[in-house]
Amino acid sequence: MLPLPLQVTIAMVAYAINERMARRIEYLLEKFRVLREVYTETTGRKHILFTDEHRRQRVAGIRVNPDNRWPMQARPSVSVCAQRYRTFWYR
Repeated sequence: MLPLPLQVTIAMVAYAINERMARRIEYLLEKFRVLREVYTETTGRKHILFTDEHRRQRVAGIRVNPDNRWPMQARPSVSVCAQRYRTFWYR
């Protein structure tokens, strides 16, 4: 068992990280909502239409670079990293 001051410090840092990530997620969700609203207003469509190639790349987990349209490997998401860390931690 860790000393109480160290436990409190770890809890404070974890809380701060959690709050920061929650604020960032809220910001990104709002940004996505606004972008979708602007897209709907300008095109009249509710959904983004993907080509078959884009769908195949999404299923394969490959992201397209908008500059040259060459596929790039997608970064692992935060949830995947957190899941791997939790798996490691509980072993």
